[in-house]
Amino acid sequence: MTTITVPFQLNFEEIGKDFLNKDAVSKINSRFAEHGAVLLRDFPLKTAEDFADVAAQLVTTPTDYMGGTIAREPIKGLVYNSSEFPPAITFPIHNEMGYTDNPPERILFFCLEKAEVGGQTPICDCRGVLQRLPNQLVDAIRTHGVRYIRRLPKESGSYLKGWSQAFKTEDIRIAEERCKAMNFNCTWEGDIMVITNTVEGIRRHPHTGEELWVNQISSYHSSRHEHSLRITPQEFLGDIVASVNSDKMEASPILRFIEPI
Repeated sequence: MTTITVPFQLNFEEIGKDFLNKDAVSKINSRFAEHGAVLLRDFPLKTAEDFADVAAQLVTTPTDYMGGTIAREPIKGLVYNSSEFPPAITFPIHNEMGYTDNPPERILFFCLEKAEVGGQTPICDCRGVLQRLPNQLVDAIRTHGVRYIRRLPKESGSYLKGWSQAFKTEDIRIAEERCKAMNFNCTWEGDIMVITNTVEGIRRHPHTGEELWVNQISSYHSSRHEHSLRITPQEFLGDIVASVNSDKMEASPILRFIEPI
């Protein structure tokens, strides 16, 4: 594994005491646009409320976690904990909400309590990932997209949200409407909501126009759950799979392409 430093770091003393003023926000935004990631060090944030205030200044079009799969709890407004997973479980690199038509343009992380062991949040350059993938896979995904299948029971489990929590309603009709609004197809197997959708797996950067690897194949493919986590897909995320949306290409080779990247 190759370890690199964060592209750009800003310390509190470089911004000044009023770090939410217009000039400070402009400086952070310009660094983010240039480097793709900014690490803010030693800022006087003590609570989730403090973090929510900063996020409100840095994210112009905030989104909630409607239709999201992983069990996570809201802390303050649109601030959530990262997940309910135990510390032993690690996640591969993935794009937040990459299975939707409009994943968030930015994501902010805040360490309220330092982890005793681990706790790192690795990041990667989605342009670099795309450049290192074999043409066969890239061409298939560019042509056909990625198809996601999610089977959500009504009630949430330890790790997976049930459909009532994912769509914030106990009413089947409302859940279906919210599902449709996100361009998801919805069918039912008893009280299990089966959600399918196909989205682009390679997208254009909204400002530079560069092609980016934007999807969640590496974390949703079923072989990831069985081999990397040593638990079955049902224990981890229920029946959730991702595959190239083509009858001509099987899903099984996907992880073989991605794991070395």
